[in-house]
Parts: sequence; C-alpha cells; structure tokens
Amino acid sequence: MTDIFDDGLGILGTHVTWQLVESSLQKGLKIGARFGANRSAQSIADGVGYSSIIALVDADWIGDEKAIAELPKRFIVKIASLIQGKRVRDEKLLETPLDEGDEYLREWAKLIRGIHNTECEVFDQINEAKNTEHLSLPKVWFTKKFSSPSDNVGFIIMEYLEEVKHYHLHDNLRIDQLKQVLREITKIQAFFINEKIVYGEDLRQGHAQKFYAHLLPKEKFKMIFVGLKHLGVDRLAELADGMLGKFDEIYDLDRLDALHHPEKSGMSGVLCHGDMWATNFLLDKTTEDLRFLIDFQMAHLGNPIDDLLRAFILGLSGEIRRKYEQELLEFYHSCLNSQLRDSQAPFSIEQLKSEYRAYFPLAALCNTAMLGPVLMFSMNKIKNETQKGEMMTKVFEKMIAIYEDTLEILGN
Repeated sequence: MTDIFDDGLGILGTHVTWQLVESSLQKGLKIGARFGANRSAQSIADGVGYSSIIALVDADWIGDEKAIAELPKRFIVKIASLIQGKRVRDEKLLETPLDEGDEYLREWAKLIRGIHNTECEVFDQINEAKNTEHLSLPKVWFTKKFSSPSDNVGFIIMEYLEEVKHYHLHDNLRIDQLKQVLREITKIQAFFINEKIVYGEDLRQGHAQKFYAHLLPKEKFKMIFVGLKHLGVDRLAELADGMLGKFDEIYDLDRLDALHHPEKSGMSGVLCHGDMWATNFLLDKTTEDLRFLIDFQMAHLGNPIDDLLRAFILGLSGEIRRKYEQELLEFYHSCLNSQLRDSQAPFSIEQLKSEYRAYFPLAALCNTAMLGPVLMFSMNKIKNETQKGEMMTKVFEKMIAIYEDTLEILGN
C-alpha cells in the first residue's frame, strides 16, 4: 500500500494528478477553461518544510480568450506530502528521527493528514464568510481534505504571491515587522470572534502534543542538548548542562496540550496560528513590510501564548526580545481589543503576561529543538564561510538568551 511519502504518478511525483487539479480549479473558480499542452509545475520552497510540496503551476489556459484573460496565469498547489522528508532521510541531508525507517514515516504521515485537514478547515471557514478582504491571507480557490487514513490525495489551490520573501530561523525581525505580524494575526482572531465562527473538530483537537511525542520523544529531545555541548561555544555548553539538569521539570507534553485548552488557565481561547515563525511571514521584497501570513496547518483554538512565544523566541534576537517582550504583549492585547466589535479580549493583559512567563521554559524547549538541525541544513547550501559564521552567531545569540532566561525563570 502506498503512502504520502511514496512517489506517485501525479504532479512533481505526488499522488495529485493534473486532471484532478484542473477539475478542482474549474469548480473553485466556476470556469470551463482547461489546461493547455504546455502546462507545467515547478517545486518552490524546497528545504523550508518537509510536510508539503509547493507546486508553482503555469496553467497554459485554453478556452474562451476573454474568459482566460481574467484567470490567474500561475497559481500554487500546496500538496500534503512527505516526499521531501523521505528525500532528506535517504540523502542524509539532515540527521532526523526519519532515519528510523518507513514505519516512522507512516506514523508521521498520519499527523500530516491531520494538520493538512486543519489548514483546509481554516480556509473553508474564511471562504464561507463575508468581508474578508482586510485579512492578510492568500486567496484560496479549492481545498481537498484527506477523506480517510489511506487517502493519499490532499491539496490546497491558492494564489501565487509575487514579489515577496521570507526570513529564516537565523534571521531577526525588526520590532516594527513583528508588530505588523501581531496586528494581522489579531485581525484574523477577531474575525473568528466577531463572526461567531464555530470551530470544527480539526481546529479543536490540536496536534502539538502528538507532533512532539512522535517527532521528538523525550530521549531524542535530550540528545539535542547533549549535541549543543559539542559546538565549541563555552557559554552554550554551560547552558546545555543547565537545561539537561532541568529537563524532566520542563518536558511536559500534557502541559503542552493545555495550550489547546486555555480554560485550564481561566482563559477563553482564540484562533492560534500554531506555527508563528518567520518563514510563515511573507514580506514585500522591496519594503520588507508584512504582506501575508501563510501555513495554518498547526492552527487550533487555544491559548495565544502559543503563538506569541514562538514568534518572540524565534523571530527576534535575544537582546531585542528581552527589551521589548512586555511592550509587544501589551501591543498584541491592545490590537485584539481594537479589532473586536462587541466584546473585549477574552483574557486580560495580566493573564497574558503571567502565561508568557509560565510557559516560557516549555516554549524554549520545543521551539529551539530544531534550531541547530535547520541551521546545519541551511549552511550546507552556502559556500561563503563568512556568511556561515554570521548565521551561526545570530542563532547562538538567540539560543544563549533563551536558555539563560529559562533557567532564571526556573530559579537555577
């Protein structure tokens, strides 16, 4: 039996066929035009993520000329697939738990089906509503959920966003850029509250606990900190020892799951993006202002601290995060209140600040777990040694500040 990590006969070696994409787009756009003989697809965003293939499609439309003139010449098909994850494993591009074999991939594929269906639900809910033009989201014309555990076809057809770029884990956002992100996520959260959107099962269950339990179980998490001791950075090695000493106190997946149940902290939930790091913020190539938020696979009804901690920890330098984190929390809370029509934010600023500190150690553990491996993967593509050194310096500065603050909170 094939799975979403196996090669298929469809677009870019996946199980999604040209015929299915054509018929889906015809339905989504309510058109009769067809793809021409020179249709093509190229994979973009390789190396950014391993749970999907991002296909940039040139349709080469044929049909009524007047109607074709109104159609997008190029668009994106986001295909839920583990083909890239398997390639990383087979070509040993990055040391990951995927090395454990196809059974591990099969279990991960179950998670990918779930998070893909979650992203579909987000866009389905938005597309069913009205007055969504103010949301900084790509236009989505069709979503195809996985219908069963054996279904290998899941995809989203959306507009191609031109003249944009994104940052990486080794980059640092400016404060004004992060404020733009916070303003835009509050617009989406307020939209779901104002429109009284009912959350379906996919958005209520959350995937973080299953994701970390499977991808990085406890002993594999520990090995990350063992590895940090051998990078030749004395302060980082010292802090890695400290984190290992507190590891059992921090590593608590039940507590991680509680982020999907904010009522346990006396809060009401909002729509959380679930994966708020710089790669999912598309910036204008010229101005570097935010244009779009993307990738809602990990979205869920939950505690907003989940998003805020990830954005602050991974998006800012340690120095800037420490200086502005309280101001940013207040800015976020104020933005959410300003977007709500008939209510106030479902939590106080005091609750927000308390939750931020309470969850910081767990967020530090989870969100820095892939910093080292992803950095190594990025560096393998770069020949310039000076550039590599600058990347490492930025990441080490972030990590040192994160672990120092974690140990301070824990009283070490």
